[in-house]
Amino acid sequence: MRQILVVDDDELMTEFISDAVELVGVSATAVANGRDLRAINLEHYEHILLDLSIPGSDGVQLLRWLKDKEYKGAISITSGCEASVLNSAQQLGLNYGLKMHLPLAKPFPLERLLNVIQDDTAKARKSPSLPHANLDETLLIPALKNAIKNKEIKAFFQPKFDIDQLYVLGVEALARWRLADGTMVPPPIFIDLAEKHNLIGELTDCIIHQVLPLLQQWLKVNINLQVSINLSAASLNNLNLPDYLSRLTKKYNIPNKNIVVELTESALAEDTSASVEILTRLRMKGFGLSIDDFGTGYSSIKQLQDVPFNELKIDRSFISNYATRPQSKTIVESTIEMAHKLNIHVVAEGIEDAETLDYLKKIKCDQGQGFFYAKPMPGSEFSQWLHNHPEYLDISVPFHEQKQIVVVSGDKLFSDTLIDVLNVEFDVVILSDESTFISELTNYTADIILVDNSCLNDGFDVCRQINDRLLAINSTVLFVGKQNTNEKLKAFSAGCDDYFVKLDSIGQLQTKLRTIKQHQVNKKPHLFYSEADETLVNTNELGCYRELSLFLSQLILSQDQNSFISTFYDFTNRFNWHVCVQLETREGIRHYRAANAACSAMEENTFSLLKDAGEIYYFNNRLIINVKHTSLLFNYCPVVNEPWFEAFSLCLAKGLEKKWRELSHVNAMVELINGLELALSSLKKRVSTFEQDAHKIIDALLLDIRANLLITAVDKSVEHKLINLIETSVSKVLALGEDGREIEIEFSHIITQYKQHHLNNK
Repeated sequence: MRQILVVDDDELMTEFISDAVELVGVSATAVANGRDLRAINLEHYEHILLDLSIPGSDGVQLLRWLKDKEYKGAISITSGCEASVLNSAQQLGLNYGLKMHLPLAKPFPLERLLNVIQDDTAKARKSPSLPHANLDETLLIPALKNAIKNKEIKAFFQPKFDIDQLYVLGVEALARWRLADGTMVPPPIFIDLAEKHNLIGELTDCIIHQVLPLLQQWLKVNINLQVSINLSAASLNNLNLPDYLSRLTKKYNIPNKNIVVELTESALAEDTSASVEILTRLRMKGFGLSIDDFGTGYSSIKQLQDVPFNELKIDRSFISNYATRPQSKTIVESTIEMAHKLNIHVVAEGIEDAETLDYLKKIKCDQGQGFFYAKPMPGSEFSQWLHNHPEYLDISVPFHEQKQIVVVSGDKLFSDTLIDVLNVEFDVVILSDESTFISELTNYTADIILVDNSCLNDGFDVCRQINDRLLAINSTVLFVGKQNTNEKLKAFSAGCDDYFVKLDSIGQLQTKLRTIKQHQVNKKPHLFYSEADETLVNTNELGCYRELSLFLSQLILSQDQNSFISTFYDFTNRFNWHVCVQLETREGIRHYRAANAACSAMEENTFSLLKDAGEIYYFNNRLIINVKHTSLLFNYCPVVNEPWFEAFSLCLAKGLEKKWRELSHVNAMVELINGLELALSSLKKRVSTFEQDAHKIIDALLLDIRANLLITAVDKSVEHKLINLIETSVSKVLALGEDGREIEIEFSHIITQYKQHHLNNK
């Protein structure tokens, strides 16, 4: 039988509790004072009901004693004291690392008591240090040094969101360390070690150099986020910190306003004079400043007066307790009111349910952060999360960033003209020496690199060097050359993304650059996933062919062109591949980049430039497949360079081609029949005295055609058979007399149109 211990000097209360718990099969032992409790073996009891006001040692003193005894069971405080006293004792127990239930304020109903006893783990809280007591500090120190050196400590990202609209406004970068055996080392442990052993600067650098490249990529695809980076007290001793961060943001072409520096109050307390200088200079340079865990450190209000903070984060301990502790609720509301009067926006940490979110919305909190919205995630997982939740991005407030163009050209007139025409819209950098450009390639973070082959020794080699060294950067390479097919193909093979004929006007070049700029803004987040990202299905050869077989069997069932496109993109989405498709129709050429999205102008241009590149053409880690009426452009596909993928992609394209032609011809036959029926209807109205036999011939003809369409696959022989049938029937009508000439003219026009558009193009 389960056993609980009741520590209370009120005999009626202990009798009530003992009788009540017996109802649920629990045995209760009662002690009347603190001295008797110290003589009991606590291992026999899984739950203690502790009154605060008892003789001997009071309940608060006993909480400290229970901590020293390392008691592992649950504890419920029972008392008639005012709520503020109960809540303070409750918080004290939590701080001791004890497993505390919500307090039971006397008098409490039977149902409340039984709920507590029957669910001993419902509100339990553990000390953060206990689960990790087996981590040996002497072993962790060298492991930490190696982890920092080998970049094994990873940046995770937790979204910060607008309380009212739920849009993502930013993320907090959090350090996470997983040991080789899978054990997660808690941040307080390894951060404390890093500070004690002078490793905190290297650890901070490790995180910053993971954050900035990702932020650069997000900004390039119009995902305008602020990233908060935590700095320790040690960082505030470095007077060069503002200049150091500015150099890094300039290197990655990131506005300073997109970086927020977070500091805890305890960090600020260590050297006020030095920290105020550093933080003031950071704000002068445009960086955001956030005071973290507000209300838990030292001299909170004074810091708001001395340091130019523009963000304040309310500690999760206040947010999680607002509903049960009146003091916490008052602190939260007063903090928000004060911050707003100081023109500081407020972030609430630790939001875990909808009720808390509704409360914060009601009291006008600005931003939120917590598991209710999203957990901390690695960078690639966060990118996938954004891709899966586009509704969380506020597209009504676009981010306008001046794109940088690096022009590699020895043609001074051409370069000067570009500066004159483009400098208002773009940040233009001119480099006339290709060798200097190649040697300093990694120092550039250009959005567009324009390579003018006409004045370089080897523009193709420049493209190859860019492609080899800047694989991780989303620069678009525009090759400028002659109106020559072989040169175009050679440029694409060397790694360029687009081609421009130099003899064309500068206005046309400006239009092309704007197209590239818009393409970079609009392209989806999955275009910057790393090749190490996990896909939704197995992408080895066997897995791909298995999915292809399933896809082709589903494609056969497509009844129209819309279902054809939808089925195709269901297939590519299972791999997270980004594939554009071009399809020829009677009405013209259609381009798709998703089931309900047309290709960008730049992607359409790629199809046009490479239409004569042959059946299979690789360029810049991309692939284009050209069959008669169908072309595929693989923009993002991690397995595109696998030796088996060429045959696989060709099989895919030919399967699409066959079904597309079938659908096109069925549509054409339907158009043919509809045209004949319209013509017949018209003629029946106009030729009221025409022989009844003519109507019988034509009606029988239409029935015969529709029967053939229902029971026979539409191929070339069937189409010829049906057309011959129509022509023979018209001849019969002509034989009836001169009145049949009008029918012959109408039908001949329809048949001729059909032959021109469909049979002759096969």
